[in-house]
Amino acid sequence: MAPRYELLYFNAKGAAEPARLMFAQAGVEFVDTRFSSEEWPKAKPDKKRFPFGQVPVLLIDDRALPQSRAIFRFLAREFNFYGTNSTESSLIDVAVEVIDDLKMNIYANLREKDPARKEEGMKDINENRLPTALTQLEEILKNNNGGKGWFVSDKVSLADILFFSLSERLVQISPTVFDSYPHLKALLERFKSQENIRKWLANRPVTEYYNDKLLIKRTPSRLRHAHRTCLNMSKTTLTYFNARGAAEGIRYMLAAAGVDYEDKRVTQEEWPALKPDQPFGQLPVLTVTSNGDTQQIPQVRAIYRYLARTYGLYGNGICEQTQIDVALEVCEEFTFPMITYWIEKDPDTKAKKKTELLEECVPKVFPKVLKMLEANNGGAGWVIGEKISIADICFMATCEMLIRQSSEEKILGAFPKLQKYYERVRAQKGIAAWIEKRPETEN
Repeated sequence: MAPRYELLYFNAKGAAEPARLMFAQAGVEFVDTRFSSEEWPKAKPDKKRFPFGQVPVLLIDDRALPQSRAIFRFLAREFNFYGTNSTESSLIDVAVEVIDDLKMNIYANLREKDPARKEEGMKDINENRLPTALTQLEEILKNNNGGKGWFVSDKVSLADILFFSLSERLVQISPTVFDSYPHLKALLERFKSQENIRKWLANRPVTEYYNDKLLIKRTPSRLRHAHRTCLNMSKTTLTYFNARGAAEGIRYMLAAAGVDYEDKRVTQEEWPALKPDQPFGQLPVLTVTSNGDTQQIPQVRAIYRYLARTYGLYGNGICEQTQIDVALEVCEEFTFPMITYWIEKDPDTKAKKKTELLEECVPKVFPKVLKMLEANNGGAGWVIGEKISIADICFMATCEMLIRQSSEEKILGAFPKLQKYYERVRAQKGIAAWIEKRPETEN
């Protein structure tokens, strides 16, 4: 018997529209529950339906699934929008992360309260981040069938759906935003012409995207990819700078899986010469070669998920995988506050951002992790399932970075179960060995 789906969100497109588009494209019925601003405060305290006190939430029969990107990946797996093999899934993840990074930067700027910083941020988006992301996506598209189809393979995927959803907002603000990207522009028209999508667009409620106001040429990059799954890797290389940074979580995953790999560390002097050969001109990049077939995977979270799928760190079955995705999205709530604090140069603003990170973000996110941990074996094991997963490693790596950036060694002090959990992950054989032998670096 097919499950009953109910999607809970506000009467807006926003963070729920990609899920609605997936239901539409798959031809699957669902209850589209939309809360008004008056109704939401009354509904919010229901912890059974809203585990983290926020929306969107997908109800699958009586089970509540929070976190928008966990919902998207659950539906993508259920409705076959996530590729047919590990390589296709990884390529979809690459495109998804480019889309998510752009969206995160745009909406983070919306929340900026200082007028001067808001203007500066929007200038950076208009002149740098938006054209860079669209150039990257245009090239990903062209690498598949010359740009005449979809981002990956020969059918609609999660990447196409998320791109279309974001594009609706961008086009609202600037109707010509895609004029310099003909393949992306044609992709949007192809997507809108899909029969089920066309019906949804014609009949869905007319709403705003969000209740906010949104403002809206780089050197082309290269994305190299394989056309078959690489399960038996003959050589794996991780390329990054001589720092922990965005690569350390990847190194932890490789250590936990017992993978023999080359930890290639690039100096600042070497980087300019190497940059043109890297996908998107940035690091980290994971390069996997097997039987003469080479796959380059950029984007941190795409690399995480590739390794998790390949080495059994992504749970057993779709239910565990979905709960792992929820935990990953909870950890992801740290990303932007940590990055903005780390790159801030002005001492007074940096101090303010540190306070926000430690006194607002930490008390908000750690209880969510604790709730998930306690729901699994009383908090004595892992966050999901009976063995270590990508979610556990991601949480530990995030905490380590928090401690290093903030110089607050006792950041977990108010959460003793999380402290023991953090230490449990670090004590795993492969991870403990890596911690013991890894190079000492500043960052």
